[in-house]
Amino acid sequence: MKITFLMIIICTLVFMGQLIGLVPNSWSFSPANLADKPYIIITSMFMHGSVTHFLLNMLGLFTFGLLLEEEIEKKWWLIIYFSSGIIANIGFMLLTNSPFSSAVGASGAIYGLIGALAIKKPHQIIYTMYGPLPMIGAAILWGIIEFISIFQIDNIAHSAHLAGMLGGILFIYLHKINLNFFITFLIATIPLVIIF
Repeated sequence: MKITFLMIIICTLVFMGQLIGLVPNSWSFSPANLADKPYIIITSMFMHGSVTHFLLNMLGLFTFGLLLEEEIEKKWWLIIYFSSGIIANIGFMLLTNSPFSSAVGASGAIYGLIGALAIKKPHQIIYTMYGPLPMIGAAILWGIIEFISIFQIDNIAHSAHLAGMLGGILFIYLHKINLNFFITFLIATIPLVIIF
């Protein structure tokens, strides 16, 4: 089974659980709650704020997840996905105006897949609402949009998107230089150790 489909299934089950009240809101990521509930740095990556949010993220996960899965082994796909999601939550935590703000969604991890694809397959043409673009062009455009949007007040965690993309870029470079899993895991945990 493709790992992308497995992530989509997990996100779908968690979102259905949210809709019927089986998944608690306390699984969302909130900097104020991180010390007491460290698991929220992961659980929030499977939750979504609305049907539209869920559908857009699953479309992105399907598109970019399958493209990256054709290029790298499953272990590295998972490293990029989860590390980018964790880095996205850390980015949100560092740049949020309130420690009591909360964030949910797979988009930080998906932006990590986008960042990784921009390095791995920069000339891959993808179709966006701006027309067909090479992967590197789309990633740069989305990165600029997210950076500018950090300074806007809305309900979107733009800092998480940008941090997730940077995480994907970092980890695809680690993949390129063929560090083994153990060293990569240690490097991935350094930001968490520093913060806590």
